[in-house]
Amino acid sequence: MAGKIKQTERDLEFRRVAVKIANRITAKIRQAPSQGPATKALVGLLTRVTNACTSIGVLIDKSPRQPDADCATILRSMYDAMLQGLYILKDPTQREKRARLFLDYVVVERYRFMELLDGNPTPFAKKLKSSPARSLGEPELGQKFNQVKSQFLTPKGKLRTTWYEGSLRDLARHVGLEDEYEILQRILSNIVHSTPLTLRYGPLIRGNHLPTFAWQFGIRLLGAVADYAGVSLDDEERDLVESMDKSVLGS
Repeated sequence: MAGKIKQTERDLEFRRVAVKIANRITAKIRQAPSQGPATKALVGLLTRVTNACTSIGVLIDKSPRQPDADCATILRSMYDAMLQGLYILKDPTQREKRARLFLDYVVVERYRFMELLDGNPTPFAKKLKSSPARSLGEPELGQKFNQVKSQFLTPKGKLRTTWYEGSLRDLARHVGLEDEYEILQRILSNIVHSTPLTLRYGPLIRGNHLPTFAWQFGIRLLGAVADYAGVSLDDEERDLVESMDKSVLGS
């Protein structure tokens, strides 16, 4: 019991420090000059990750019911966003190209959703199909789709289901986190898909460990974005960011 109490205290102290430092780094990033397409791509990913950190903390602190499964689901989503952000930034020679792919894929997603509506018989789909906004925007969307689609074709000429080539595991491999990904993907995806094992026993990551993991991922991406933006970190900020480069599962 004493060991659990000490671990909880460590988790709470880490979260307190991480939130403080994350706020400082975020403020510095906001003051940095724009760096091009990668900045636009990273804003969305970084916002997703940091908002998820906050949501997990609120659920753990305030939920009247056991929120572990819901927090683990959010953690899985933010881990995906973190890997995408790290992948965009990993290779300085590829950053802007990858960021542009990320941004252009919005057009592909919109176009594929339009196609999905056309083949769906539900009243919801029919209502969207008959919207005046669709008839006004469809020609422009089709034109934009034709301009970008060649970037997202497989060797067989089909559209990729993601903006990047390969799988999320491939992204983890590119950024040096494949071993971490292999375990976390299994743990967290099982929660997302409500497998019998996780419904019976709950997630392996639970309680105050969940915001600890979340802020580790958040600081990891914040540090990478700060480096890209040319932000100068003080010793405390740099020490925390550098410690997040290692696997959260232990090196």
